Amino acid sequence: MWAQPNEYKTSYSYRVQTNVSSSATMLYNTIVTSDSATIMDLTPGETYTFLVYTRAADNITESDPVSYTTCTVPGQVSSISLNNNKSVNSLGISWIKPSGNVTNYTVSLTGAVTNTTQTTATQVTITGLLPGREYTVTVQTNSGTCSQISTPVTQATYPTPPRSLSLNPTRTNSLTLYWTEPVDMTGVDKSYNIRYGNSSGTWTVTSTTTSVTLQDLTSGTYYTITVVTVGVRGYQSTPVTTSAYTKPIPVKNLRSSSVASYSVSLTWGKPDEYKTSYSYRVQTNVSSSATMLYNTTVTSESATIMTLTPGETYTFLVYTRAADTITESDPVSYTTCTVPGQVSSISLNNYKSVDSLGINWTKPEGKVDNYTVSLTGAVTNTTQTTATQVTITGLLPGREYTVTVQTNSGTCSQISAPVTEATYPTKPINLSVNKIWTNSLTLSWMEPVNMTGVDKTYNISYENSSGTWTVTSTTTSITLQNLTSGTNYTITVVTVGVRGYRSSAITTSVYTKPMLVKTLEISNVTSNNVTLTWIKPDEYKTSYSYRVQTNVSSSSTMLYNAIVTSESTTITNLTAGETYTFLVYTRAADTITESDPVSNTTCTVPGQVSSISLYNNKSVDSLGVSWTKPSGNVTNYTVSLTGAVTNTTQTTATQVTIPGLLPGREYSVTVQTNSGTCSQISAPVTQATYPTPPRNLAINVIGTNGLTLSWKEPVDMTGVDKSYNISYGNSSGTWTVTSNTTSISLQDLTSGTNYTITVNQCQ
Repeated sequence: MWAQPNEYKTSYSYRVQTNVSSSATMLYNTIVTSDSATIMDLTPGETYTFLVYTRAADNITESDPVSYTTCTVPGQVSSISLNNNKSVNSLGISWIKPSGNVTNYTVSLTGAVTNTTQTTATQVTITGLLPGREYTVTVQTNSGTCSQISTPVTQATYPTPPRSLSLNPTRTNSLTLYWTEPVDMTGVDKSYNIRYGNSSGTWTVTSTTTSVTLQDLTSGTYYTITVVTVGVRGYQSTPVTTSAYTKPIPVKNLRSSSVASYSVSLTWGKPDEYKTSYSYRVQTNVSSSATMLYNTTVTSESATIMTLTPGETYTFLVYTRAADTITESDPVSYTTCTVPGQVSSISLNNYKSVDSLGINWTKPEGKVDNYTVSLTGAVTNTTQTTATQVTITGLLPGREYTVTVQTNSGTCSQISAPVTEATYPTKPINLSVNKIWTNSLTLSWMEPVNMTGVDKTYNISYENSSGTWTVTSTTTSITLQNLTSGTNYTITVVTVGVRGYRSSAITTSVYTKPMLVKTLEISNVTSNNVTLTWIKPDEYKTSYSYRVQTNVSSSSTMLYNAIVTSESTTITNLTAGETYTFLVYTRAADTITESDPVSNTTCTVPGQVSSISLYNNKSVDSLGVSWTKPSGNVTNYTVSLTGAVTNTTQTTATQVTIPGLLPGREYSVTVQTNSGTCSQISAPVTQATYPTPPRNLAINVIGTNGLTLSWKEPVDMTGVDKSYNISYGNSSGTWTVTSNTTSISLQDLTSGTNYTITVNQCQ
């Protein structure tokens, strides 16, 4: 097909020339008037070049050609044949060449292995395949750029055979086969056909695993066994073959008919499924070393073994042998021995040990494999040894034990007479002094290790420079009486067990408490210092010292710890106004053991306030008081006011206002610092309230040159010493007069003149 040329004319026609591309030979020449043409009778798989010429109306004049090249579809191969020839890794492929042209063939194989092979032949062999797999093959014909693929054909490779075929174990009525998976077939679906047979017949079983147990076999019988791999399409590998005898059945009721010092006679019964081809192998082993001594083959059901050693233990093993004289039954064994001698001169020694006993004895005549040493008592122990002595450990302390020694030769033995001995007791543990008094001590300890419930006592020895004393206790505590105060005692405790055996000692050293000091007194108390004195305690020793502990009473916090050797001390650098508790301990020579404390409590004098200031602020009924806090502790202040009114105020501040006072009076104030039960008062300071004003001022008489005035007493000032200042003035000046009463006459005034008059009270 093509499109009309530019400037097309209806008179045009077209010449279509067909050339064979490989030779450029013209095959056809076709004239058409339409815009298409179909070229027929071409060869399959040939490449053609088509040239189309536009022809003018004269059918001679032509345009240049337009060309197009393509190939025809090659033919499809037929009769594809796949043949494995029982190969495990290759396939042969053949086919019939189609009509037409074929440049070459592309053979494609898919499956466990993928392969693409190009060839010009009509057959090919593909190698390197994996066994026991199915593969699909297509053959594609190629010609130029054109191709045609065949329908797929399938075939499989043969499986590889099992590997390393082995028999284990071999039993009387079964054989277990094992093999390794076939080469290159891991994970591939497969099974195994196992064929086995004897003179009586042949049987086949199947397995999907690499082992199989052949059951219901006849004992002592020869079997031939073949195993093949069964793969896809039921293809079977080459066979792997082995053969074996099943085990004969063991003999029955093996026993000794007589045992002498140098020989043993054995008898037994025939095995089940007995065959006349059977024989017996009698193996004699020295039991202690498992060393084979003799190997005897017999055909009857008895044997006598000669030249044995007295006192030796022997194991006799009888094997049923198959006709091959190699395959044997499991052995039936029988062990016997000659009787060994009895040990003598047994000696037991504890060596003062708490957990072991040494045992010695004399070897008897004859052969002895070993000795069984049996110990009974709180612990049971059985020890086997080849020596003539043994130490048994892990025993419990303070117990009596019985020992016997047994000589052993194989299963034969003889036991000695019993001998007894005891272990030593363990010592008490964790010896501690629970309570210390001036004339007694309470001791306690824990029971000795591993001696709970065992009869025992304790010896307690205690000594000082004056002597040694011993007491006994059946419990784990004791109080030592009638001791001397403040004295060092060395105390030793031992456990006394069975047979009077005594443990190692546990020891401690302790001082008894000194007596209390007497009459602790406090003197010379200042703001910063306190002096303490006391009297020596009873049973005083020159080695004593005293520990003086100073505690802040409010918090029970220790402030100082002083060690002194005399019966007095001064505690310095204390805080003013603080309460202290002083504790005095008598200390023994070890400077650790102390008496109970004697205590006394006091407070230091608090500091005195300074810079007291009183101010009235012209008030008629109150005074303000302020001061500076002293150094040290002050719990609060007591402000005391005396005068026409008495007032006591307590405050934690450094200032206070006292209300409710009477006017025009003088008052005295002191400030007392308080701390605990201690206090210090300041020097007094004075100040007065202001007077109240006169009341109801009235002009009684007005003359030309004088006036008479009167008023009432000020509020709350009756009976109080006071006077009145009277100021009067006009435009010309001011004058002042004084009166002690509540009236006055003003003289020498100017007539007709305005006066301003003021009356003030003065205290």
